[in-house]
Amino acid sequence: MYYQSDYILRMIEMMGNFWRRIMGMMEDQQYEQAEKLLDDMLVHNVGLNREALLSLSMGTLITTLSDQQRAYASEALWLQAEIEEWFVNVEEAQALRKRAFALLRTVWQDDTGWAESRYPQVKSWIAQAGCDDMLWAARFCECAKRFGEAEDALWQALRQGDIAAKEWGVAFYRRLMRLPQSTLTRGGLPMEEVKSGFEAFVREPL
Repeated sequence: MYYQSDYILRMIEMMGNFWRRIMGMMEDQQYEQAEKLLDDMLVHNVGLNREALLSLSMGTLITTLSDQQRAYASEALWLQAEIEEWFVNVEEAQALRKRAFALLRTVWQDDTGWAESRYPQVKSWIAQAGCDDMLWAARFCECAKRFGEAEDALWQALRQGDIAAKEWGVAFYRRLMRLPQSTLTRGGLPMEEVKSGFEAFVREPL
């Protein structure tokens, strides 16, 4: 499930261009054309139209679509949410964002290049759609080298009662202690904060 850097960059560039094209159509009130373009993209890259993507269960999507197809599908769902919000369908937009985010979480598996490149968007997705798996968010942020935000997510996971958070968190702090000070500082968590955070973390009960 690992992405090559050149593929990541190509997908990001393509989806960015596609996103701008769709939103341009919306601004020009070309609503039907925008939705048709979104459907065409889905059929071409995923093999499903929007109706199928929304009606199939998450389990079916995971087992039948490749990693690349699920990445495209998650982007398309998020874009559909933007279209719904354009028409002030707020609840529908929020439901679409949650589904897009859930699908995205099935794609990423500890690929540093992908995490770093998608960090700004994923951060926005977490903020807008919410995340019911803060340990996943912590893992993602660490992989994106955003150590301060990884620590914040880890503590949230622990306080939500995630029993896996304790073991993962101890390993997380130990990994950080092996990194150079400069790397930690760039990641928003200097060594002194790593050490104090670790001491507080091991004392914190589940």
